[in-house]
Amino acid sequence: MKFKVLRDFKGAPNGCVVVDYKKGDEVDLTDSLAEVALAEKWVARIKESKSTKAVAALQEELALLEAEYKTAPEAEKPGIKAALEAKQAEMLALPTS
Repeated sequence: MKFKVLRDFKGAPNGCVVVDYKKGDEVDLTDSLAEVALAEKWVARIKESKSTKAVAALQEELALLEAEYKTAPEAEKPGIKAALEAKQAEMLALPTS
């Protein structure tokens, strides 16, 4: 989950390496660090928009189709290519903001 840093703080997301988080940054945090940072009001959750989620889902589908295309027998490639092109068209049709 993404968070907006509200004030500078240091944290160790993996329990070992200390990271400097700066006010204004958008960051991913581990669950345990997020729990502390939220309680201390060092960060706020960033709500993902539906379009952001849709883009992420389409990117994942495209990556899977591309991997499938690379290993597919020649006879199956035209169908996979058509599916790839359809997903790319969906991506282009999404709102940009």
